[in-house]
Amino acid sequence: MYDWRDMPMNMFEGGLVRLRGVEPGDWEVFHAWDADSDAQRAGWRVFPPQGSEAAREWAKEAAAKRADGDEFRLVIETLEGVPVGMLNTHSTDPVHRHFAYGITVGRAYWGRGYAIEALRLLFRYMFRERGYHKANAWVYSGNDRSIQMHEKLGMQREGRIRENHFADGRFEDEIWLGMTASEFAALYE
Repeated sequence: MYDWRDMPMNMFEGGLVRLRGVEPGDWEVFHAWDADSDAQRAGWRVFPPQGSEAAREWAKEAAAKRADGDEFRLVIETLEGVPVGMLNTHSTDPVHRHFAYGITVGRAYWGRGYAIEALRLLFRYMFRERGYHKANAWVYSGNDRSIQMHEKLGMQREGRIRENHFADGRFEDEIWLGMTASEFAALYE
């Protein structure tokens, strides 16, 4: 069992990864990940290829952007400083105290526990520092790896929105998952 009392002083750092802001130099990593159409499709949708200048500009703008309330984007990197993925918060609702997020990990880093630890770090911050009560996510029904990762993390399936996502010439269901702050605390604190 992972004991958060053994965490380093930086609450955004765990035993495998740390979360940090986007840096302008990250553009090359993101640009390479964008070439993986299957991974893009699993995350949200496939975008047309962009040139290196557009990727540089995106990273520069993302690096300069401040958090919009509790909505922000962070790079997931190993403790050796290798970027392995990214996550973002969205659909934050401070009145009803729930938030949603998106997460992506480069294909070369799948199956190493990086996504689960990154989400543990994010949830700990959002629940304990920002006072949110619930984390929500939706995963497309064809993305079995992500569904399994979320369930391993401890999230519960809460529903299915039928044929709500179009990708690769067909409609897929969205699987809705959630975890409350008390469920998180029971598992990880």
